[in-house]
Amino acid sequence: MLFNLKRLHLSPEEDDSPAIREMKKTLVTEIDSRWKLSLLEPSSIYLLSSALDQRFKQLKFLPKQKKDLVYIEVVRWLNIYTSDRPFGGWKKSRQQAIEKSRKC
Repeated sequence: MLFNLKRLHLSPEEDDSPAIREMKKTLVTEIDSRWKLSLLEPSSIYLLSSALDQRFKQLKFLPKQKKDLVYIEVVRWLNIYTSDRPFGGWKKSRQQAIEKSRKC
């Protein structure tokens, strides 16, 4: 949300008055200094949850290299979760649910 706020609403516009430009610049500086969004690690719960959220899963607010690292981290967590599940864990349950739905 803060990434989009900065990108869409706080970027300077051509028709902004000098006071508005200064206010936008100050807001962006304050957001960056308080939340340090650019320093979030790919394993951050905020980035992982964004990658799994339908509205933000494209991670348009991140550079490509960081996006890739977040997606790798999601897959790593998925592998950790499914590795300790007997008989394929959720994969088997999902397949069973699909087969049940086809029968209906």
